[in-house]
Amino acid sequence: MDWSALLYNPVLILLRVLGGLGIFLYGMQTMSEGIHKWAGPRLHGVVQGLTSTPLSAIVTGAGVTALIQSSSATTVVLVSMVNAGLIPLRNAIAVVMGANIGTTFTAWAVSLLGFSLDISSFALPAIAISLPFRFSRRERNKRFALILLGFGLLFLGINEMKTGMSALDQSDFISRVLLIFPEKGLGTRLIFILVGAGLSVVLQSSSAAITLTLTMVYLGQLPFSLAAAIVLGENVGTTLTAYFAALEMSVEARRCARSHLLFNIFGVIWMFFLLNPMIVLLDILVPGSLSNPPGTTFHLAAFHSLFNIVNTLLLAGFIPQIEKLVIRLIPDRKTDLPEGGALAWISGNLPEARDANLIIAGGAVLKLSREVRIMADYVINFFEPSLDERQELSALIEKKEQSVDGMEESILTHLSECALQNLSEEQAQWVAARMRIIGEYERIADGLVNIHNLSEKLLRKKSGAGSESVDQILEIAFAVRDFLEYISTLLDHAVADREMELARTMEEEIIRFRNKLDKISRKRIKSGGNLKGELLFMEIVRRFETIGDDCISIAKDLSR
Repeated sequence: MDWSALLYNPVLILLRVLGGLGIFLYGMQTMSEGIHKWAGPRLHGVVQGLTSTPLSAIVTGAGVTALIQSSSATTVVLVSMVNAGLIPLRNAIAVVMGANIGTTFTAWAVSLLGFSLDISSFALPAIAISLPFRFSRRERNKRFALILLGFGLLFLGINEMKTGMSALDQSDFISRVLLIFPEKGLGTRLIFILVGAGLSVVLQSSSAAITLTLTMVYLGQLPFSLAAAIVLGENVGTTLTAYFAALEMSVEARRCARSHLLFNIFGVIWMFFLLNPMIVLLDILVPGSLSNPPGTTFHLAAFHSLFNIVNTLLLAGFIPQIEKLVIRLIPDRKTDLPEGGALAWISGNLPEARDANLIIAGGAVLKLSREVRIMADYVINFFEPSLDERQELSALIEKKEQSVDGMEESILTHLSECALQNLSEEQAQWVAARMRIIGEYERIADGLVNIHNLSEKLLRKKSGAGSESVDQILEIAFAVRDFLEYISTLLDHAVADREMELARTMEEEIIRFRNKLDKISRKRIKSGGNLKGELLFMEIVRRFETIGDDCISIAKDLSR
């Protein structure tokens, strides 16, 4: 049997290339997971806090994407933050522009390290060094192990792809395929743009797609103009991950995903017609030859960066207009969430999917807190108006209670699904805290319903409640409402010591009101006041104090 012929069998060689690609993808996923566990929550805070201006948002998007090595991950998490109401749409559009620039870092890293150095000299040692850290009990060491292991596997995969593609070249398989397409035709350019888009969609990673393209260019198997067309397509394909993820999210989230798609399609359209002049410009600006590696890989990395930078410069001044366009394309609709509809779920066990699902849950908890605050306003307002207005408020309170119950159920279901994912210790603690907080908000809503029922009895004429009693109840009621509002502002970040101290101060103020009103009520009873009315009065006061206790419990959950 001719074993040498078998070694150059195109099918077996292709399997080796795909195996190398699989190692690369697994390495990238592993390294990304380690980076997410190490810096994920901090990165979310950076995105949320450093996006007040278009320039800062673009720089933030570029930096975060370069760090986590995935524009898809950045945009999926970003879309989830928009869905949760944590970042405005206009700021998110600017972050998306920056993410397109940041994703080009992968091409530069692969060009500089993947082909110029002996990969095996540091890839395998990196894997070996990661092993003892992998079995450490310390979470920090495990994260470091994931980053090292992913780094080693990533470049090991590149080496396997390079070896496999080199063998494939000897079989003339690629050259025979390329003979079908004229290199300089616009039709061929369009076909290869579609190939690049399809490659990104299938691999669900533009970084993997561009690494495969760089490998073919390095080996001289793919003309530069066609490789550039594939890169353009990969830029469009990478937007579809966030686009599909946003389909079940809020209108704002879908607008964010649509803006990313439109932004990249616009860039591909103008570059489609200016590709040849751009290649000439690159040959002038970038050292090395377009016809000989490693110059070809550097040129392709430079093309990827220059295209995204120029596209961002062209559109950065039109962010308000892009926002208006996507608002027109995706008009407002009533969200299902207040009625208890299921929360959007990002499928997959990748770090960005887990992060996105947690962000969605966090945003839903924030919306729940607002619904409970509105319910509290209805209950407080019940003490003041005429009888007809009270009947209307009673209907609103009942409707709001049903809305809150539905939201609680959908959020708990979502959090339960999150808990089944491969969460870090910090993420697992976050999920457990939010589950407790949901329970506390449920008790607050039930307490408000009880206060409403007691108020109906108190305000009947036979109970003997006067305007003085109502004004006294409103004192503690307003303090509780302020406490609820303050707690809502703490839900999207870790509670600092000074914030916890203010929460304790607000709780103590509610307790002082309770003690003061208890003494006043006892004096009224001793002086012959209506016993039934005073008992109802004190029960309402006690219920408001209990809501204050629930609020401080939420603050404690957030500070752990």
